[in-house]
Amino acid sequence: MKQFTTTAAAVLGALVVIAAVAVAADEAAPTPLFRVEQEMIDLGDVTAGSEAVAVFRFHNAGDADVHIIRAKPS
Repeated sequence: MKQFTTTAAAVLGALVVIAAVAVAADEAAPTPLFRVEQEMIDLGDVTAGSEAVAVFRFHNAGDADVHIIRAKPS
């Protein structure tokens, strides 16, 4: 019975170590973090036929590449 208890404790300990390593590896994975300085810009009243210009500044605050697949106005 003592050998079974020791083996069970060793297996349980190994599972705990494996789970801890998996969690630590997941937390350390590089991730992109897309940041927009100002999400909305009020252009005020724009006369029909005139041109309105706005600049949106954004950057990647993460440690992995950001991939912009599609961008369109709303």
